[in-house]
Amino acid sequence: MIRSLFWLGFFLAQGLLVAQTVEGTVQDQQTGEPLVFVNISLGHSQQGTITDMDGRFSLTAAAGDTLRFSYVGYEDQEIVLKGQLALQVRLAPMAVELATVVVRPGENPAWRIIRATVANRGQHDPGQLAGYQYRAYHKTVFTIDSVSDPTPLDPATADDPVEARTDSLLQAAFLNDMHLWLTETVTENYFRRPNQRKEYVLASRSSIPNDLTGGFNPIDFQPFGFYQEIIRLDFANRDYLNPISRGTFDRYYFALADTLYQGPDTTFIIRYQPLPGKNFFGLQGLLYINSDGYAIENVIAEPADTLQLLGFRIQQQARRVDGRWFPQQLQTDLSFRIQMGGEYTGYAFRNRSEIDEVSFSPPPADHFNHYFRESGPAPAAVDWDSLRTLPLDQREANTYIWWDTLPELRSTYRFLKAYTGVLLAVSSGWWTAGPVDIVLPDLFRNNRYEKVRLGLGLRTSPALIRWGHLYAYAGYGFGDRAWKYGGALEVKLYEARDLRLGLSYANDLAEPGITTLLTAANNPWAGLNARNAARVLMDQIEETRVDLYYRPWPRVQLNPYYSREHRQPTYDYTFLGNEQSWTRFRQESLGLRLRWAPREQLVKMGRLETLLREVWPVVEFAASRNWAPDQSLDYFRLTGQLTHRLRTKVLGATEVRLQAGWLSEQAPYAWLFNAPGGRTPGNGAVNTAFTFQTMGLNEFVADRFVYLFLEHGFGRLLGRLNTRYSQPELSLVQYGGWSRLTEPSVHEGLVLQGFPAGYWESGVQLDNLLCVPYFQTFYLGLGVGVRYRWGYYHLPEWRDNLRWTLNLTMAI
Repeated sequence: MIRSLFWLGFFLAQGLLVAQTVEGTVQDQQTGEPLVFVNISLGHSQQGTITDMDGRFSLTAAAGDTLRFSYVGYEDQEIVLKGQLALQVRLAPMAVELATVVVRPGENPAWRIIRATVANRGQHDPGQLAGYQYRAYHKTVFTIDSVSDPTPLDPATADDPVEARTDSLLQAAFLNDMHLWLTETVTENYFRRPNQRKEYVLASRSSIPNDLTGGFNPIDFQPFGFYQEIIRLDFANRDYLNPISRGTFDRYYFALADTLYQGPDTTFIIRYQPLPGKNFFGLQGLLYINSDGYAIENVIAEPADTLQLLGFRIQQQARRVDGRWFPQQLQTDLSFRIQMGGEYTGYAFRNRSEIDEVSFSPPPADHFNHYFRESGPAPAAVDWDSLRTLPLDQREANTYIWWDTLPELRSTYRFLKAYTGVLLAVSSGWWTAGPVDIVLPDLFRNNRYEKVRLGLGLRTSPALIRWGHLYAYAGYGFGDRAWKYGGALEVKLYEARDLRLGLSYANDLAEPGITTLLTAANNPWAGLNARNAARVLMDQIEETRVDLYYRPWPRVQLNPYYSREHRQPTYDYTFLGNEQSWTRFRQESLGLRLRWAPREQLVKMGRLETLLREVWPVVEFAASRNWAPDQSLDYFRLTGQLTHRLRTKVLGATEVRLQAGWLSEQAPYAWLFNAPGGRTPGNGAVNTAFTFQTMGLNEFVADRFVYLFLEHGFGRLLGRLNTRYSQPELSLVQYGGWSRLTEPSVHEGLVLQGFPAGYWESGVQLDNLLCVPYFQTFYLGLGVGVRYRWGYYHLPEWRDNLRWTLNLTMAI
């Protein structure tokens, strides 16, 4: 019996010593937040693993083994295993984290690793692959993180006990039990080099009604892969210099913080931050470089700018898929405060994406159309438990349920439903009213000729007609006391290539000398700009038009058209030609418009169609043959435009626009080229980009021209005076052009002229000279700019050549 007990005890002890799977989580000791990418090693061997995005880990160890937990900015902790298979580890933050730059004799040991990572970027950058596809689950949470005084109000001592009770209940609910907003999205994503991207939204769910976001995608908040020289973060409206870029040692400091061995591979954990005295938008955080190809296995990035009010934290984790490193988990956390007096509320916006079903087979070219992101018809029923790769916690589950059921939230829910409905209508340009839509831009317009114009535009909705739409509008101008009206019929012929046939009629007003180019989105707001309100010279027109729209390739738009119009100037003007004179004009045109935007990302969510972000270059072109036999007119009209934005790593960004136009013969003023002047009568101005601010609105006109617009923004890169209340950003402007009006004598009633000697305008702008933290959420910046007109067309009075502007900006 004793012998049996001995052998039983012996085998039990051996079982305890056999390696088993130990799982657990690592959290911040003070906040309870999970710690991401914590280094976990077995004893002092440095063999081990790291935690994932949720602070979880799993490794094989035996009883008696020692687990060492190390993380930059936290105290190390060692745990001796005593047979437990589940651990909850809490690391204590260091009292003071020394982030100083240490100068060592010889070469920094981190440099060799960073050099190898920079050299191997092309192998691991997803954008350099021939193609890939994957499925992704995205979860976005908007929540209250903290309040200055979490103590609930006491209804017994409040002036309004009912309101105090409601406020206390909601404060407790939003702080502990639910979020302000939760949305989930499942997508299929496709990429084909160089710039073909496609995202299908398979399913989407939101806690807020009429949510028009359709969920979010990783690249909405961070780069897909961390290998680009410049990391553009649109939510911050800033370009950050990647620490993994050429010349990085001149701007970034690196320190090898830890090393982890995982089988045959080694993970180097490197802390990085901008060097002292370097003035650029930089990042700080941790890089986890794997010796297998020197790929970025994990990355943590935060802004190094201590003055920035909007905080963010970017985290990425990559894994090997079929021998290649590819992103697996991405998370971006945004944080900000709203402060009034001594009280504040802290908010957080968290976006998490989980990627699986990765394939490196390039999708076929016909898999892509002109939409970067597109949602299909809503499925009748969605089994979210089967779609989720990341389960909901109790607080997230409550968010879906309580918004619908909590009595104290019903009024807020109704308000949000109405508000998001209005937001959707304003964004799309259409207010749905059953079988018809109200076209919002037709309700109100204003310009210096009509003064105020009120009207109504109606368009059939897809619920009534799915193969196209009918549209009609009418409006009355109180300045000219005249009605305008028109209508259109559009038929969808082949939606995959945006093939549409349109017939339209308009009895309306039009500005002379203007070229209308194609727009990216099919949106009624697209043709409106600041110049519309400043227009003074107008023609009465009656136009019948046939348009065919087509995208032979996803980023190429074509628009052949036929137009027949009658024009009556509302100002004193006569055109002389062939020993005759005309004050009314008739013209027929056969033309083609083209637009090429190779990197553009167009999004269609339901009926909302918009650009996800502005991406350059964009090339636009228009050509037409125009004739009027009874007025002896027969000529060609050509216009072209190139817009581009060139970014540099340390000297800011340059925006450039090149425009040119040509007429083969003389034509009435209505079809010449108005120079893009921005100065209006009364010394006002149209402050838009690529407009001569010192030139009158209708001061110059031509039958051929070339304009070049250059704007370079240094940002804060040249400035050293960066404080909480002054963060100057310098921009330089240089505009110039040449134009010629071949025969000014054929135009009577107006003084028309080109500028064959060249028109020049130079300027400088300083934004954010004065910064005011607005509720501690963002900065309201006040700046000043000046433009100067010089050269041959310099005006006699020097003051008339200057144009001063006060600029109000918003920054983070």
